[in-house]
Amino acid sequence: MQLGVNERDIMSELAGVLETMAQAREESVPYQFWRDAKGDIRDMFLAVKQSDDIMVQNQLYENSIVNMGYVDGLFSELDESCFQDFAKFSKSVADLKEYADLLRMLFASMAARGRMFTEMALNVINYCYIEQDSEELRRIARNIIETENLSVFSFEREPEDIECHFDEEAGMYYAMEGDMRIYLPIEYFPTKDSAVEYINGLREEQDGRSPHQYFNPRMEVPEGAVVMDAGVAEGNFSAPIVKRVKKLYLVECDPLFVNALKWTFRDYLDKVVIVDKFLARHANKQTTTTIDEIMQGEQLNYLKMDIEGAEVLALQGGENTLAASENIKCNICAYHRLHDNEKITEILNRHGMEVQNTPGYMLFHLDKKYPYYPRKGLAQAVKTSAKS
Repeated sequence: MQLGVNERDIMSELAGVLETMAQAREESVPYQFWRDAKGDIRDMFLAVKQSDDIMVQNQLYENSIVNMGYVDGLFSELDESCFQDFAKFSKSVADLKEYADLLRMLFASMAARGRMFTEMALNVINYCYIEQDSEELRRIARNIIETENLSVFSFEREPEDIECHFDEEAGMYYAMEGDMRIYLPIEYFPTKDSAVEYINGLREEQDGRSPHQYFNPRMEVPEGAVVMDAGVAEGNFSAPIVKRVKKLYLVECDPLFVNALKWTFRDYLDKVVIVDKFLARHANKQTTTTIDEIMQGEQLNYLKMDIEGAEVLALQGGENTLAASENIKCNICAYHRLHDNEKITEILNRHGMEVQNTPGYMLFHLDKKYPYYPRKGLAQAVKTSAKS
């Protein structure tokens, strides 16, 4: 069979039927139409499903495109609401039509390109359309179909011609952040080009369109604040604020980045404390510490955290500090694991903080279990008494 052609024809016919139903809805006579047409509509979905099963059996990809469980659920809602709840009936018709349009787009795209979407892309598309109820996620799915592209960020940014210099004494390249030098470990960035590429990646991450952007008017760091930056890496968050804070705890477990940080912050060691351990729920003497162990009852005004998926555990190791700190803001990366945003939000809410997510979604690629599944970038929280 020629990939996508038969299915595309079926979905085009189905779209026409559902469009007629939508028009009938506006004329307030949808119920009779539904009774007469629902058998044919379901048969169309099943026809696509059967050809899809052929693709599955031939190991072209592992998971099915057509989710009959989702379709059957919509059919049940349509039957239940028929003659009873016009608004619910209308929404179910719209959802069914939207899903049919998605499949039509998908098959048309496959037929035009002459090849399959990857299993990963199909999983993400199904997640956006079926498992979640969000028009923004559906737009992401449609964009994947139209562009056949899975990108971490939804925007494109031209690389900058960044100046990186080599410091002979430090044995590292550095870039300027205002009037501060940001040093980069030579083991990771042995050439000027590699240093420039990395800094461009940081600029993309902190672009005004990025869900990973730390700073906005609500999340500015107050003058004289006590700040903890967990997962410092090269220090792009802390370098711009070091002059105006009272104390700055830099938590970084990578010894190569720790060495670079000592050069970046060498003029501010009177108020900078470098903690070269993993941040965790429990402390041990060798490798891990906790927020509570670091703070020792001291008030914390600002917590930034980017620790590769250990954010939930680290927050659990800071319960006493979060509870005791009366004026605190938290800027927590929520994208490393698919459902961490909900867990992080629950913890911060419990401590009297109002949480907002940065706009948009990231298609984070390094989550081994759910690569490229859309997720929120940052959970940004302000304790009620500290609202600005």
